[in-house]
Amino acid sequence: MTLEGQLPELGTVVRDWRSRRRLSQSRLADLAQVSARHLSFVENGRARPSRELLLRLTDHLGVPVPQRDALLVRAGYAPLSRPAPGPAPAHAVTRAAVVQGIGSWTPAGGPPAHRPGRCAMCDGGVLLGGPASGTRTPGTGADAKAAPGTDTGGTGVVEAAVEAGRRALRSAGAPGVDALLLATATPGRSGGVAPRAAARLGLAGVAAFEVSASCAGFLYGLASAAALVTSGTVGRALLIGADVVDGGGAQAGGAGAVVLGAGAPGQPGAVGGVVLGGHGGASDGTGAGAHETRPARPGPEARGELLRRAGLAALRGAGWETGQVDGVLAHPAVPGLPEGPPVVCAGGHGAGALPSLLAGAVAEGRLGAGDRVLLAGLGEGAVWGAAALCVPARAAEPVTA
Repeated sequence: MTLEGQLPELGTVVRDWRSRRRLSQSRLADLAQVSARHLSFVENGRARPSRELLLRLTDHLGVPVPQRDALLVRAGYAPLSRPAPGPAPAHAVTRAAVVQGIGSWTPAGGPPAHRPGRCAMCDGGVLLGGPASGTRTPGTGADAKAAPGTDTGGTGVVEAAVEAGRRALRSAGAPGVDALLLATATPGRSGGVAPRAAARLGLAGVAAFEVSASCAGFLYGLASAAALVTSGTVGRALLIGADVVDGGGAQAGGAGAVVLGAGAPGQPGAVGGVVLGGHGGASDGTGAGAHETRPARPGPEARGELLRRAGLAALRGAGWETGQVDGVLAHPAVPGLPEGPPVVCAGGHGAGALPSLLAGAVAEGRLGAGDRVLLAGLGEGAVWGAAALCVPARAAEPVTA
């Protein structure tokens, strides 16, 4: 087939991606700095886009790397990604996941999710679940059925996730994504909460799944979402952390979310080193053994040491020194994290704590674009994680309410 014969197919692919992202022709033209008339000619096969224009279009449309290179070849240009003649050096990193937007949400009447405070989950609060699943008390594994006719976390966690997700998408200026990851420990109803949240957000057909790692869930989700983006599997991913908790008669919790896209290491919003860990036996001399189904929860000093080690490893992975960090956001509050940064927060509830703390610190001006932040979280003493992150430029004023 001649190049002229490929132009209509090329235009159809561009138009399909634009429709998938829910962008009007005029809006995409404005983003790509081209006239709407020329973009119309490209989409109907009457004009061949320049290589630079095609790169701008695929960038604003969040087209994954393999599809982008296929479009370049179809238009008669060389692809950006060229396979190396041999195995790439382990240290060669040319692509990073970049946070493009942040948002958070708190249930009506509840304490602000981005304010430091005690965590109901860590203190033995009850995760609110739908009638079909009952509720779960962290630290005991015990189940307790919700009162007949109640409709609590099974729906509440979806609402919280949707509100935070909508704010993050608005902050990023990205109406569409290719995947939705929901970090939550709150029991949901049949069918899972991530697909329901995706449907409510109008993200039809995208991959949607949950990550369960308690209060460290957002970090596990961050590692998973970043891997999807950097591998080129997806162009953009929406990551939400959300939990709804009964902290002694009062509903608490909320959700925080980030939008991740592809970019360069070190730029504002770039995710640096991510470290994850867990254990299945005794960790602090409490007597729990490998034969037990539930690992012992470490004491405060042990938890602090776990987060300290994870935090330092994440900083090393990003190539940062402790003195180069502008803020530490941790959950739960434990001693032992690197000291010195002017912003040190700990609190919130569940998987929504860390993204909510980040959104609040940015919204209130305590963290600015390009600042280096260490995130650290511990989930029920069994899992933990840490991540180094640059504050994104486009989320200097994220929507939090």
